[in-house]
Amino acid sequence: MQLIAQVYETPLQYHFLKKPYTLIPSAAALPEITYRDAAGAALPKDADEASIAYSDYVIAVTPGILYQPHPAFARDGAGQYLNHDLSEARLRDIRSIGDVGQTGTRELVAEDFVYQIKRLVHPKIHSPVAELMKQYIAGLAELEQTLADATANRRAAISTCALSPSRGRRRWTNTATASA
Repeated sequence: MQLIAQVYETPLQYHFLKKPYTLIPSAAALPEITYRDAAGAALPKDADEASIAYSDYVIAVTPGILYQPHPAFARDGAGQYLNHDLSEARLRDIRSIGDVGQTGTRELVAEDFVYQIKRLVHPKIHSPVAELMKQYIAGLAELEQTLADATANRRAAISTCALSPSRGRRRWTNTATASA
């Protein structure tokens, strides 16, 4: 966890000196909460708990936060990514991230946090908080099922394929068409 805190900026964090714990802004402002009834209508802040069907949290990302320079963000003058479709010849010359050369950056956006939340329920990633988060984030359980189905379908498709050597690399070959 200490390593992750050095790599990723969290949207909010706890004030480490205050008790009881108090949230403070980090990469985002404190959430604006809107309580809603079963029909979706906004309720007043002091609404009776029994009338609240769900809550909307709007979290504004702090502007001006940039990713560390990285080859994945490098773009040319027209705005096209430079390193997303590298040729096999170019890939043979790359042994470390420093060999790529060009780097770029971009601003942190809300979708980056949404992506991180969605990753919690990916079938190939074990997250100890996923079960808890599914109870509180609308649609997260459905996303988990969709991803599980897609993963199962992909596994079924791969099981009908075989690996065959190709110029020192491995490539997928569909056995149904390879034997015909």
